[in-house]
Amino acid sequence: MFHFLKSPFFSLNPKRDLTVDTIRGMACIALVAFHVVGGDPDQGMAVGVNDWLYRMLHSFTDMRMPLFSFISGIVFFSFPKSGTGFHWLVGKKARRLLLPLLTVGTLCWLSRVIMGIESEPLYKVYFSPYNVYWYLQSTFLVMSLFLLVNYCAMRRADRREFQSIANMNAIGLGVLGAYIHVFQFPYVTQFLSLQKAFYLMPFFMSGYLFGQVAQVYAVRVKLGQKALAALILGGFIGLGFAMVDGGNGFETATRRAVCIPVGILTALSLFTLAPRVRFLAWVGDKSYAIYLFHVFFTGATEMVWRKLLPAMDIHFGFLGFFAAGLLGPIILSWFILKVPLGRWLVLGLAAPKFMQERFGIQRAH
Repeated sequence: MFHFLKSPFFSLNPKRDLTVDTIRGMACIALVAFHVVGGDPDQGMAVGVNDWLYRMLHSFTDMRMPLFSFISGIVFFSFPKSGTGFHWLVGKKARRLLLPLLTVGTLCWLSRVIMGIESEPLYKVYFSPYNVYWYLQSTFLVMSLFLLVNYCAMRRADRREFQSIANMNAIGLGVLGAYIHVFQFPYVTQFLSLQKAFYLMPFFMSGYLFGQVAQVYAVRVKLGQKALAALILGGFIGLGFAMVDGGNGFETATRRAVCIPVGILTALSLFTLAPRVRFLAWVGDKSYAIYLFHVFFTGATEMVWRKLLPAMDIHFGFLGFFAAGLLGPIILSWFILKVPLGRWLVLGLAAPKFMQERFGIQRAH
């Protein structure tokens, strides 16, 4: 059964952590399904706030993006091993996050204009929250701030103390981000999605701290802890279902405060359960392409459905919309990866060899 998963197309990178990619794959599925049904009642499938599908997928609001950010923190732990090379480190993250924002964000804006959808000015795509791409801006700010604080702290400190200093900085930034997110200071602007950067900060920093003990923690987890983790996840899903309303925002300080422990404990519970599913790990390995392109495919398939089958219940199209949003970006990325310039422009990977030679760009994977 499922022998097709052993084909080269479904091959997994043995150097990647199967549990991390499995959980990342789960987050990808939740993300695509969420945008299929729509962030607001009149978006996506436009089924309304009381629809069972809308309520079910919005139950994961406090889990989905916090989980992505938590995983980013875990991966980031292996990235900066010292306080040196600050400019190179920030430059690498700018290439990986901001270059795709410029290219894919522009393509998204153009596609909406071509389809006659009312859109904000193009420059706002790059300097304010736009569609799903706010996450790129916010994550870049979080990483850059963390690198900057560590760089400044390490300039006069013993390099042997780097990790302990970095950990204290992570705790401080996580608390600061949570505080600003909950109380929504009026001077925190939406420029470069700064406000959302503070929202992500406690999850990213928690992931960074957890990344240091993840391997040891996985070995020591007992059956009772796994059962408790499963109960916690079930309880959070039920809580999320009960809190679904007509919007996707955090209208009160209490509501914003709830999302922080829910997001962190959701991630810890999943890593306690330590799922290892080959298909989910394969999806998780393609998470960046799925994140960048899924809105193109879900939006296009929903539009075609409404044109061809206007009288049919749109619920019947959900699986098709979802499959397009999940598999479309994976197939597209397979072609993009074969084009060196495309790898650089669209996915933020290393610059093509001719650019490295022509402009003296240092190769960095």
